Amino acid sequence: MSGDKAVLRNDEGAPVQLGNDRFGKVGSPNYGGNKIYCGRNEKQCGKIRGSNGDCGPSGGPQCNSCSRLQAKLYNDEGVRVRLGNDKFGPPGSANYGGDKWYCGRSMFIPGTDGQCGPSGGNQCPSCTRFQKDPLGTMAMLQSKLSTAPSAPPPPQPPAAKPAAANAKLAAGAPIKATNGWSSFISYKQDDQNDGLVLLTMQQLPGGSESNWVDKFANDRSTEGMMAGVKAADVFIAVLSPKYFGSKFCCMELDHAIACKKKMCLCYNMSKHTVQSALNWVPDELKFLLKGEVLPLHEDVQFATACIQRITSAKILQVDCKAPPKPKHDGAYVKLMKEQASQSEDGVLQLTQKIKEALMIDAGKAMPIAIKEANDIMGLPNSGPLPAQVKELVKQLGL
Repeated sequence: MSGDKAVLRNDEGAPVQLGNDRFGKVGSPNYGGNKIYCGRNEKQCGKIRGSNGDCGPSGGPQCNSCSRLQAKLYNDEGVRVRLGNDKFGPPGSANYGGDKWYCGRSMFIPGTDGQCGPSGGNQCPSCTRFQKDPLGTMAMLQSKLSTAPSAPPPPQPPAAKPAAANAKLAAGAPIKATNGWSSFISYKQDDQNDGLVLLTMQQLPGGSESNWVDKFANDRSTEGMMAGVKAADVFIAVLSPKYFGSKFCCMELDHAIACKKKMCLCYNMSKHTVQSALNWVPDELKFLLKGEVLPLHEDVQFATACIQRITSAKILQVDCKAPPKPKHDGAYVKLMKEQASQSEDGVLQLTQKIKEALMIDAGKAMPIAIKEANDIMGLPNSGPLPAQVKELVKQLGL
């Protein structure tokens, strides 16, 4: 009957249950309260090493089928979960994580460092629900999979195309707008802002579906990154001390400027002052400061007000223009200088031929296009750009 409660089964079809503390307390090797057992004997499920001949049902070793199921447990958002450990506290202490399930994802979770576990601490909402009813959650997922309609026969494959073209067809739209809003959030990882960025993404309209953040993106390649910038209406740069020293942040910013994206510069007011943020911006990009540099906050109560300012009509009117010639040697400036010098040497023309030969977007900046070409051809991404271009020309026979 449709109203019956779903029963979780291992891959041999046997119903399973959680063990208990009959043979040991939480944290001991013999504790079975977080292990799955089918209760069958060795005649039914094969030899179980180190057991009394049964798979559980209170504790001890599991049969092979239950071991496989134990290794593939998922929360209700489809993310694999694992038990924590005693890194932050011994069994019985408030910080012990060995009896809690974690997915390990990076997201805003009050009272944490911005991650669900994986050793201990607070859980994300989905893992909290899993903790309350692990078997019920898995049984529900299992039931959905078993009742899903079978897929139609696959269509005949089209004629083979170069790998780069196939990647573009498979990628699809990286984000979709929600109520007219979509953004690309650019930030330097491991520079004190990871948790802040995830909170910001969750608070903006559409969450991860409408706001591109690398940790939630299906395609994290350079091409996927550039496609995300191009698809977004607004480019949000979360400034930090190391932002303009990051190759990838500079690539994202360069592409946003080339695409004439609406620009919003932000900073983490929980850790920095606006004056510090203003000082991080290179001289050749000071024109971006014509728009207001807006604060972001790690406290959810203050974050809401910050988000409202970001999505205001005033901010959306700030369009970035082409930057003047670079003046100093930051990572961003080196990238721009390299492009300018190569165009003078005629390497730019050779790059265009490489793009055409490998079906690379003609509008891509030279360093990005050459990296993609090297990846396609299996060549190293090292050394001066002119040397890389010459090697590609040689390999392609141009």
